Amino acid sequence: MSLKDWEDRETRQELGLGLENMWTNGGLHARGDYLREKYEGATEVKVSRRGKLRLSNPNYSLPTAQDLVYLEESPNYCIRNISLGAPGTMGRECNRTSAGVDGCALMCCGRGYNTKKIVVKERCECKFHWCCRVDCNTCVKTLEVYTCK
Repeated sequence: MSLKDWEDRETRQELGLGLENMWTNGGLHARGDYLREKYEGATEVKVSRRGKLRLSNPNYSLPTAQDLVYLEESPNYCIRNISLGAPGTMGRECNRTSAGVDGCALMCCGRGYNTKKIVVKERCECKFHWCCRVDCNTCVKTLEVYTCK
């Protein structure tokens, strides 16, 4: 498909790529799931001396035209890598109860997390006094903070 075809609204609609279709028919999630499945099933290949692609592991089956292939492993962003500018996740604050990307299980890359209790003082029970004053109490809270090991 050429760029001109992509820009053509009718072509996008024929392919089900209109924004209306993506949002209203769940197409965005379906496409995301499809891409994730392709990404997770991608096959590593190497370039031979003759400039042809060949499988890195001959025990794998040949990829089809619809499969993804890659030449290099993705960097491990869990570990600090100065040359890539990746700070790693050690010491990063995480959410113990979240199953998302901010959750300790995923963010800490299986290394676990530390729990630390901290005491926080903050303004609370504020009252506005007509014109131009706000009086607050100081409340003390104890919070648990979770950081990746």
